[in-house]
Amino acid sequence: MTPACAIGLEPRFTFRATPRNVVSKILYLRERYRFGAARISSYLHRFHGMDVARSTVHRILIRYGMRRLPANQKRQPTGQPWHRYEKPQPGRRLQIDVKFLERIAGSRKRLYQFTAIDDCTRIRVPKIYDACNQKSAISFVDEVIRRLPFRVLVIQTDNGAELSR
Repeated sequence: MTPACAIGLEPRFTFRATPRNVVSKILYLRERYRFGAARISSYLHRFHGMDVARSTVHRILIRYGMRRLPANQKRQPTGQPWHRYEKPQPGRRLQIDVKFLERIAGSRKRLYQFTAIDDCTRIRVPKIYDACNQKSAISFVDEVIRRLPFRVLVIQTDNGAELSR
């Protein structure tokens, strides 16, 4: 019997070994952060631009004796305390956003909730409007400034059309 290469047939797949630097990143992420195969694959794609299939990550973990994690060891904290993003002075930054509310049963009208939150005090000012436009946004900002007990210095938005300009 003649080999397939001798009669001109090429193999359908060429197998490549996973580079050592990728394997070391996979093992590091598993040991340090207790990530599973799917999370490791996603992390490598997002932060390192490496496209490694979940099944490949799983195979590498098994090869190095790192089977599935027990339920009580899934993902451990890194040891660094979590810090809330906040400003030191009330009114230093006010975040405003708009949420589209579900229609009320039997009504065709759409409602919009404008919400403002101060980054220092976490005081929240919500208000519901019938329209999501600049007129509503201006009315809402005036209402927020009137209701807050301190001066607002900066307003941060997500650049929605109703809050632009």
